[in-house]
Amino acid sequence: MNEHLQAMGRERWPLLEAVNMIEMLSYLGTSELSETQVTDEIEWVITGVWDNTFNGVARVQLSEAHVDRVIAEVVSRFRERDVPHLWFHNVDSSPPNLEQRLMAHGWVRLLEGLEWRLIFLPSLLRSRTRQVSPLNESSMKMA
Repeated sequence: MNEHLQAMGRERWPLLEAVNMIEMLSYLGTSELSETQVTDEIEWVITGVWDNTFNGVARVQLSEAHVDRVIAEVVSRFRERDVPHLWFHNVDSSPPNLEQRLMAHGWVRLLEGLEWRLIFLPSLLRSRTRQVSPLNESSMKMA
């Protein structure tokens, strides 16, 4: 492969990464263990895994009339499940002002590629504390 083709290919890597993340999220939604909504208007997935790449909105085609209501419902659902998540936004997402509407609801642009934007809700990125028991000899004995 010549250098020009390699450069063109590498420039598209961020886009391909986002497409792969979206497809992975959609695939995770096929599991019996996940909660998913797939309609003509929206596709979102909640796996319950505490990682924003495993929960989020993969695709959206909302009408202008009820975009704010749907955004509020999605935020509410993800907050109820207490999972961080991402909202993938691309040139095909609608309405055209979706990014501005998400930002009005507190979302922040995380990354921007050639044809997509990754947006997240920072209020869900609080740290979780976990109780960790110290290892001791009795806890390591085989039954």
